[in-house]
Amino acid sequence: MDMRTTPQMDVRSTQSTWCMVVALVLTICTTVSPVLAQTQIKLRPSASIVLQNAQAARAATLGEIADISGADAERFAAVHVRPGMNVSGEQATISVDDVRSALNGLSPRVNWGRVTLSGSACSVNFRTITDKPAIAEPGKRSAESHHDATPQPIDDALSLGTVRSAVIARLLDLYTVAPQDLRLGFDSGDAEVLDLSASDPATRRVDVQPGGGASSGRVPVSVLIYDGDRVVRTASIIVQAQVQRDVVLARSPIARNQAVTADLVQTARQWMSPSAKSPLTMDQVVGGVSMTRIAAGSIIASGDVAAAIACKRGEMVTVHVLSGPVTVRAKARALSQARDGELVQLKIDGTKEPFMARMSGRGRAVMVVPGTAAEPRGEAPHAESNEVSHADR
Repeated sequence: MDMRTTPQMDVRSTQSTWCMVVALVLTICTTVSPVLAQTQIKLRPSASIVLQNAQAARAATLGEIADISGADAERFAAVHVRPGMNVSGEQATISVDDVRSALNGLSPRVNWGRVTLSGSACSVNFRTITDKPAIAEPGKRSAESHHDATPQPIDDALSLGTVRSAVIARLLDLYTVAPQDLRLGFDSGDAEVLDLSASDPATRRVDVQPGGGASSGRVPVSVLIYDGDRVVRTASIIVQAQVQRDVVLARSPIARNQAVTADLVQTARQWMSPSAKSPLTMDQVVGGVSMTRIAAGSIIASGDVAAAIACKRGEMVTVHVLSGPVTVRAKARALSQARDGELVQLKIDGTKEPFMARMSGRGRAVMVVPGTAAEPRGEAPHAESNEVSHADR
């Protein structure tokens, strides 16, 4: 019997492969989209916010009442929620709907397909903490005391067991840096409080709370000292802070919309204010496109460079769908422009349901099915047609 493949058999085989591709991708679309958000916002159950004085009224920022991570963390942290309603001594409950309403007022608008918002409500206590009069009254410190607040290495102060040590430990945690990468300057008018023991007597406890301006170089810090179930001391101090971070510098001027190559930049370590924009890494800079003109010697920070455009709206993209040992490659149309590393909504021609995948190179996207172990593999070749393959065993 002649077993040679006929044209009719080729057509049936191609149709069968196409149906399998479409069925697998549509199944993935219904399960993968909820977990692909780039920014996570989790509302805290409670928060305490320190006001500068009893008459001050200001809104809570989202960064003060929620834990935020992801691509838009810095932008969302500064958003005011229910502005102008809060005064000292007031307690307020901020709901997840309040947060959603505040974010909906942003421009450009929030892409909720890339944001996960969780938690139900945050109970917020607004209060004012003033210095103990024996130390210094607010606004009465001498001009000389401010001149000796120049940031200095913290040296062995972290291990002294004093209030100063507690403040240092809290700021190390806040800025997520090692002791050698933090410099602090303390006002000499605060020395009496800072040099108190943090553990004598044994029932003593020190609570350190950086204020709303903790992301700047001049940090207001509230200190409460407890002895058992009593508050025995309160004080407000100002700390000058600097952090040392790895940065990428421009070797020479970089024009707007210019592709950034390795010869245009170099790495260094520099001291900077915590309020400075987050510096980018070499991996984030090289291969990207400058969004503004960058002067020679400047630190390249968040917003200065963006990933290269990987697809434009309406372009065809090769999608690599990884499901355990199975890899499906299919052509899909991009429903919006996306940069390398960004999620993009795609749709296979002839199907109804769009799906999300992450761009990985020009004209290529990758999607890993949740709950499956995608084995590392080399770069897949460009596929002109839909195909299914298996990882080598």
